[in-house]
Formats: sequence, structure tokens, C-alpha cells
Amino acid sequence: IEGFKGRAADFSVPLKQAGVMMLSSIKKNFRSGGRPLPWKPLALSTLKYKIRKGLSLLPLTGRTGLLQNSIVPSTSANRLTLGTSIRYAAIHQYGGNAGRNRSAKIPQRKYLLFQPEDVRRINKLIIDHLLKKEN
Repeated sequence: IEGFKGRAADFSVPLKQAGVMMLSSIKKNFRSGGRPLPWKPLALSTLKYKIRKGLSLLPLTGRTGLLQNSIVPSTSANRLTLGTSIRYAAIHQYGGNAGRNRSAKIPQRKYLLFQPEDVRRINKLIIDHLLKKEN
């Protein structure tokens, strides 16, 4: 029972594993252009610009993949946080008005999103951690 109490007090190992899983899932969100439903399509002006520059036509993908690659996990004994320090990240996650006059309407395109299979896999990590046999 002492081992169980210790494991119940410190979830850092399964949370670190969950962070790696979530990064993989988030990358799938970007590659597929949104999951489980596709993100709202790009505006015609944005599509024209991307075609002219030879860029990917998927939303939230630029030349460098900066937004996607900036997402990092942070863990403690009982918390997993995924996020980015890029200023424009929130407007894409939540949607809203942007630009100098706040006249550009940016649609919500959730890229930090748990999929049902992510929840099942993370639950299994937590249960396995709690039930781990002592050596």
C-alpha cells in the first residue's frame, strides 16, 4: 500500500509520457488540417498568397512550421501543460478579430485538442502507473 500511496502522489512519469503522446496527436491535427472535423478553409486571399509563394495550402502551416514546432509540454508531479509562447497562437486556437484595426476575422482552428483515443491512452497510462507492481 505504501508504493501505491507514493505513486498516487507523483504522476510525473505518466504525465511526461502523456505529453509525448499529445505532441504526436497535435502534429496529426496539423497534418490533417484539423481533427476530428476539418478546420475552416482558408480565405481566398490567403490561398492566393500561399499558391504564389509555393506554400502548403493547409491552414496553420507556413514556411517553417513555427507554430506546430513551438508547442512544448511541461510537467510536474500532478500537472501536464501543453502550450506555446508564440503571440499569434491563441488567435488561431480560439478565433477572433486581429490586425491593426481588428478587422480581420480569424476563425477558430483548435490545434491543441484531445482526441478520444488520446483520452483512452492517457487513462491507461495513469491506471498502469497506479497498479504497477513493486520489484
